[in-house]
Amino acid sequence: MTRIKQLRQVAAQQLHGQGQPAGRRLDALDEEQALAPGEAAASAEAPAANAANAPAAMEGEMAASAEAGVPGAAGASSGLVMGGVALGAIGLAAVAASGGSGAKSGDLKPPAAELPKPEIPRPQPEPPKPGDGHPPAPETPKPDNQQPPQPEAPKPETPKPEDGQKPPPDTPKPDVEPPKPEEPTTPPPAPTVALTVDSGRFADDRLTNQADLTVTGLSPGATWKYSVDGGATWKEGNSEGNIPGSEFGADGEKTVLVTQIDRHGAVSEQATLSFTLDMTPPERYPLALFVPGYDGLAPSEEFDIKGTTVLIDNIATPVKEGQFQWTLGEGDWQDLRSQTFDFYEKLSVNVDRTAIKIRDLDEAGNPSEPFTRYISGTAKFASPPAPTVELLSDSGIPGDSISNDGALRVNGLVAGMGWKYSLDNGVTWKDGGSSNQIAASEFGGISGVKNVQVVQVNAGKKESAATHFDFTLQPEDISGVHGATNSDPTLFTGTGGMDQFKVNAADGKKLSLVGYDKSQGDVIDLSAVLAIPNGANVSDYIRTMGAGSSNSGYQFSVNLTGNPAADSKDFLVVDLGAYAAQPQVTILYNGGQTVI
Repeated sequence: MTRIKQLRQVAAQQLHGQGQPAGRRLDALDEEQALAPGEAAASAEAPAANAANAPAAMEGEMAASAEAGVPGAAGASSGLVMGGVALGAIGLAAVAASGGSGAKSGDLKPPAAELPKPEIPRPQPEPPKPGDGHPPAPETPKPDNQQPPQPEAPKPETPKPEDGQKPPPDTPKPDVEPPKPEEPTTPPPAPTVALTVDSGRFADDRLTNQADLTVTGLSPGATWKYSVDGGATWKEGNSEGNIPGSEFGADGEKTVLVTQIDRHGAVSEQATLSFTLDMTPPERYPLALFVPGYDGLAPSEEFDIKGTTVLIDNIATPVKEGQFQWTLGEGDWQDLRSQTFDFYEKLSVNVDRTAIKIRDLDEAGNPSEPFTRYISGTAKFASPPAPTVELLSDSGIPGDSISNDGALRVNGLVAGMGWKYSLDNGVTWKDGGSSNQIAASEFGGISGVKNVQVVQVNAGKKESAATHFDFTLQPEDISGVHGATNSDPTLFTGTGGMDQFKVNAADGKKLSLVGYDKSQGDVIDLSAVLAIPNGANVSDYIRTMGAGSSNSGYQFSVNLTGNPAADSKDFLVVDLGAYAAQPQVTILYNGGQTVI
């Protein structure tokens, strides 16, 4: 230990010569060199080379400080080197002292486990205090792995609003950045341009009397332009995608170029359309018109028709498609497909005078001035509307179609047209009269559901659809009133509707009927007193009408047995009184009915 203290004193003198304070460093060194017994033993066993390298490492660090330009670093370096040599000597002395304890070299055994090597602290010179005549010691440089602090960038000052002014609002930042447009890879396709109306006779002839064009196939967001002078000048296309015909002027051969530009500015190839414009109408073709009911040509520019078929005699056959057209009045033009046409379906019952018009067309579809003939009396040839039917007198509840009067009225008939009706579901037909009514007697005076069909027929014998009408017939039952004596007749009094005079055996052999009218469907019902076998001769039972007891009346008699030898006193005599209409009577009997 005496040797170690001597070496420390030498090192302290050297440091003092370099202007470094030694008191504090030596005291700290004493504390740091005071090793624990275990640590001292480990240090004694370390190779001498480790002790020899410590001064060299310290000298290198001091040299680096000197090269860095730290003031006083050179002098300090020399002093530190000497201190390091002294410390190294101290370490060697400690090893020697350990070895000199009497142990032989051969007796040394390696430790069971190598202990960690203690880090020898490096003495740092204490900077001189100001005022002692020494310059301040330079700061010890920091290790290379520590980065020097970066200067903080100055923040711009937010301008303060002047008095009376509101601070500017913060600029809002979008939540989502707008997508960047994609760069086009290929130009858009060429658009399509075509005639808006190809009026030529053939679909692909590109011959028209209307030069309007339609542009299609445009990409979303694209614009387009066109040129009518071969590309010398261009015009912007409109949003409707059309080119007006006025761009092409007068008749002749025309060509248009069309291209589109997408939203990225890429230009498509040009679309081209060539066509022929012809807007000049042809001269009117001379026509020879033949109509039904007249010999030769139509008699004049206006005539009364007797049919609806027209013949054009002087046009070539077969007629070219789209070469001629006809119309009636101001109706739509119809293509003429042969030499004849029928205008029946174009007639109206509400129009009794109109005009037949015929025109020819050129290859471009331009029409000539029409050939015109005025015709009258057309309403009666029009398609007949279906008539309507109603009860002449609905004696029941209004609208229930129940009546004791079977007379019907037919409505909706067109002047000049006829009509007809059927009572047996269309098996047989009867022509209707000018009164436009169906008599109740047509239904036989038998109660029940009745059906009638009615159609209207025009002057050309074309019929309307059939109208069906059903109703329930319920005649009024009329019973007789007996006279005061057996010689007085039994009196039956009818009503204004359809009556059924019902005769019973108790009514006697003399009957008097007042108000009988066959036209309104009245019948005399003898079914309770008269039976005629099937196949028997009705005239053997019911005799014909004859003069009554008065000059103004009619009567008939009934042989209730049918025996020709029967006494006439046993016959039933029916007196009709004053019968204004034609003397016809409808009689019902057991087994059928008859009219006399």
